[in-house]
Amino acid sequence: MSDPGDTYTEVTKRSWWDKLAASLLGLVLGPIVVLGACVALFWNEGRAVQTARSLAEGESIVVDVPSSSVSLANDGLLVYVTGELKAVRPLTDPDFGVSATGLRLLRDVWMYQWREDSRSETRKTAGGGEETVTTYTYHKEWSSRPIDSSRFKQSGLHENPPMTITSRDFVAEDGTLGAFQLGTAAIRRFNADTPFEAEPSLAEPIREKMSRPVSIVKGQIYLSEEPGSPRIGDYRISYRIVPLGTGSVVARQSDNMLTGYQTRAGDVILLAHTGDVSAADLFKAARDANTSLTWILRGVFTMIVFIGLVFSTRILVALADVIPFIGNLVQATTFAAALALTAIIAPLTIAVAWLFYRPMISLGVLAGGAALALAVSRLLAARQEPEEVLQPGQFRRARPPRR
Repeated sequence: MSDPGDTYTEVTKRSWWDKLAASLLGLVLGPIVVLGACVALFWNEGRAVQTARSLAEGESIVVDVPSSSVSLANDGLLVYVTGELKAVRPLTDPDFGVSATGLRLLRDVWMYQWREDSRSETRKTAGGGEETVTTYTYHKEWSSRPIDSSRFKQSGLHENPPMTITSRDFVAEDGTLGAFQLGTAAIRRFNADTPFEAEPSLAEPIREKMSRPVSIVKGQIYLSEEPGSPRIGDYRISYRIVPLGTGSVVARQSDNMLTGYQTRAGDVILLAHTGDVSAADLFKAARDANTSLTWILRGVFTMIVFIGLVFSTRILVALADVIPFIGNLVQATTFAAALALTAIIAPLTIAVAWLFYRPMISLGVLAGGAALALAVSRLLAARQEPEEVLQPGQFRRARPPRR
């Protein structure tokens, strides 16, 4: 829930000298940002390759073992186990008295807070200066993280109290998978995506403990006088749980404990999912997650390369802004140049990383590309050869085969 909010507008002006000084700083920091982003792109490819190799190594050596008994012959091996998840003692949130039977109980907390958004429009002025109109908009919304209102432009009129109640993760200390013990690390690999509703009878005990209004609506706890019309500082608490039932784990067998398996490739393998999920599907999900993370980081670091290049060229824009029309033209040109350079630098960095981390695959791709380019060039050359004009009674001579 959020409200339309209120706004505040501020107009700031910068002289040409101020812009020039800022652009000089960008000229220094821009290349550093670009270099750092390229290093991060290189690192990301190495991380992705290491994870892929670790998963491939794990999938090739994983051993399917029954959950009904523990065989010491498998001690130290990477094992796949599927069976019944159990826990004797219930999970309890001591702050609110919520109790549930399961492997993991997550408390999600939101506080109703102010949020500041800003939107700026910059206009160039005569002499190379500029005028910036910034509009700050303030909204009220539920947020799971504390928002520091002291940084707001109008902090005195939009103040958020400290967030004293936070999210927590409760894990069963006696969780088991068949005959195997599950440690905290293994249990936290299970996604808690099953909602758990708090009992309405808990409202009165919570009210007495917290000394503030409490309502429980659709299983969620509201520390608010009017849950439908919350005020700044009100809380909303909900729960998620990993229920007991069938579970599947790929992990290292250490006596009767399931823990992380250290691969030779470098990563630690510990996969878990509720339900009867095959080892192949667990590894596939891990590979898919690795691929998604790789592309997300590629996008983020590529954008940082672009930002660094834009910062590096700001001095040209500042110098040209003495004449606003020329400044606009230079700004558009440098923007396009930064975009073009980013399209070269980022893929080239990724290609060099692949050549470093996966040289055989990279050389194979390069060889295939070269062969394809040669075949296309020969085909084009053959099509461009002039046709022989035949005189009456003359026959076309057979061409020797191409070598």
